[in-house]
Amino acid sequence: MFTFVSGGLRSGKSSYALRRASEFGPPPWLYVAAHIDGDGELKGRLANHRRDHETTWKLIEAPDKLITALDPAMLEGCGAVVIDRFTVWLSKRMAETDKSPGVLLASGYIAGGALAGIVIALLAGAMKTADDSLETWATEHNPLYNGPWADGLSMIFFAGLCLFLYLVGREKLLGPRKAPH
Repeated sequence: MFTFVSGGLRSGKSSYALRRASEFGPPPWLYVAAHIDGDGELKGRLANHRRDHETTWKLIEAPDKLITALDPAMLEGCGAVVIDRFTVWLSKRMAETDKSPGVLLASGYIAGGALAGIVIALLAGAMKTADDSLETWATEHNPLYNGPWADGLSMIFFAGLCLFLYLVGREKLLGPRKAPH
């Protein structure tokens, strides 16, 4: 079974994942993350998620090829695996490798999506009145907001975004500029 946990910075994702891992299987558990060495705070958090004093976490630094951390020999005897700080690992790999316009644009969309999720959560939670006002306005003034075609119309935007990313990735749009002769 796989469980994907996402959320904002310092929102408790790691704590939740560590707690769930200790519920999934018997110790020891495998913890894979970028930049483990010298991180006393991280090691302290791991100590707080032990079922009892004899249990331990097997810590490994995330390898360049993350799939090697999931090798059956590495997983043998582990009750659960937590892959943490994935965005740190991914950012490091992207910085070392591909800086093409398509990768950079897609990375920007991922970051933008995370920020949009935070804004939506704030609107739905802390700013409920503003969220209700926006929904009321959209329902009254936008015939496409709640109509039978609302889902289909959102797919048009999604298809356009996919086409745009494809063209940027193939360097048909926003590609490297050719020097004038």
